[in-house]
Parts: sequence; structure tokens; C-alpha cells
Amino acid sequence: MKMRRWSYFLAGVSLPGFGYACAGYYTLALATYVFAFAAVIGLSYLATLTPLAFVAAIIVGPCFLIFSGVSSYRLARSPRTVVKKWLVACILVPIFLFGPMRHFERVIMFAVPTDSMSPSIISGDHFALDQRPSGYKVGDIVAIELEHPNRLTLRRIKNITGESVSVATDTNEYPPSEIPSHMLRGKALYIVYSRVPGTLTLRKDRFLLPIAN
Repeated sequence: MKMRRWSYFLAGVSLPGFGYACAGYYTLALATYVFAFAAVIGLSYLATLTPLAFVAAIIVGPCFLIFSGVSSYRLARSPRTVVKKWLVACILVPIFLFGPMRHFERVIMFAVPTDSMSPSIISGDHFALDQRPSGYKVGDIVAIELEHPNRLTLRRIKNITGESVSVATDTNEYPPSEIPSHMLRGKALYIVYSRVPGTLTLRKDRFLLPIAN
């Protein structure tokens, strides 16, 4: 029984409300998911305004999941109904994994592997990327699908003409290019933290740093 109850804890920390659903508390599971969904939307919007909201999301998110896991562990019921609950839970998994929550995740963390945008963004920087900005302007550092599909590259906007955007690197490592605006995948907001490439050493001078336009 103790091992089974730990499985509820693991379900609770893996997805919002999943542990409650496994334990048979479906209303509580739905309420938890709705709350997490609202939190994602709210913090994603606030993260476009201040890096403190992004930091808050990094801290609050795991704490919320741990609380959900502990609560699920304590609410675990009799083993006689475990099979039925897990069958229902398995049906709910695709909803939790591929539901609308991920679609509304507006700000994500993006790691930089090269120095093509130095000195604004250097190799090892991890910065916040707004996937759905209200608009773009000349000077913005943007993520685009340039060399390969589903592989993002950083460039700075040099000019905007109708449906086309002229972009280039800050180091002139590559020649300027003109791309259709639909290839833009987001705008860099601020550096969250930076790490020396190949090590775990953090750069103390690049924490919550605004990105220069």
C-alpha cells in the first residue's frame, strides 16, 4: 500500500492535478488543472513585462507540483479501486500532456550555443523568449527558423518592409538576409542567467540582464 501511495505522489509532481485524478478526486484534479492553466497564462504575460515574474514561475511551479504530489499521497484511497482509477488516469494523460496549457505558454527559456549575437547575447546565456510578442521593431533580437526546420537561430532585425524582414548577426558572421515575417518565432526579452560553456560555473554579471537593442 505504501508503494502504491508513492505512485500517487509521483503522478502529482509530474502533471498538475494528475495525482488527484489517480486517487479518484476528479473534481479536485480538474480544479487544479484549471488553476495551473490560469497561472501559466498570467505568469507568461507578466514575464513579458519583468524578469521577476519569470523567476517567480521557476520557483512557484515546482513548489506547486510538490504540494500537489504530497496532497495526492495523503488522499490516496483503498487499493481495491486503484486499477479503475489508473485506467481513467491513463485516458486523462493525453489531455494533460497535449492540452491547451502548453499552447498558452508564452515565455520560454532559450539557450545560446554561439557568439553570433555578441556582445548582447553570448554563448552560455539562457534568456527568456516571448513566442507571441505584440509586434516586432528594428533592433529586436529574434528567433527564426533559418537553416533547418524546428531549429531556432538568433538574428537582429535591421529593417522591416511589408511582409519581409531583413535580419543579420551582430558579429557579421553571416551576411544579412531577408526572410518572410512568418519565419519569426519570438523576441528575446532578457537574460535570465549565463553559464560558462562546458562548465557549471555561473557568470555573476549576467543575471536578469536586459538585452540591449
